[in-house]
Amino acid sequence: FTLGDATGATAQAYVPSAPSDDHRARLARKIVVMALGVACVASALAVAAPTLAPRLFTADPAVAGLMRAAAPAAGLGLLMHPVVVALEGCLLARNDLPWLVRNYLLTGLLSVGATLAIANAPTGFSLVHVWLYLAAYQLARCASFARRTFPWRGPPPPRTSRRRPRGAPEAGLPDDGRGGGED
Repeated sequence: FTLGDATGATAQAYVPSAPSDDHRARLARKIVVMALGVACVASALAVAAPTLAPRLFTADPAVAGLMRAAAPAAGLGLLMHPVVVALEGCLLARNDLPWLVRNYLLTGLLSVGATLAIANAPTGFSLVHVWLYLAAYQLARCASFARRTFPWRGPPPPRTSRRRPRGAPEAGLPDDGRGGGED
């Protein structure tokens, strides 16, 4: 179900070309609001289709019952997906790659733990659990991405090296004017 994935690509394509940080912030907000509209449609379809027309997917009544039971959780998980993708696109547009990599590593590790917990749950493993897991995962990503994206702060500050540039005096020592050995 990829309805909404284009919102991230939209952010990556248009946010960087806006003329100022203020324009980029307004455009990012508009893209996230647009993604929320797409998310409402995706979520409604995710709930309505298996509930009202399960024969679109299966003729087996048992499978249709499982789909009906999981539909609300699927709708909840899919409600956040386009918003998450839009926020992620804004972060990519801002070139906030080091933060995103750390976030991906953290959420990836948490995902492995959550997957193991769900798979070994004493109450059993069900399709509803999978969709609730997706909803929780998307909620965590949505919260962290939104917190990082808004208020819009422009591109992240450049990383500073801890090494002394060649020819620069050591910290705390005055420059003797000789240039520090540049050849």
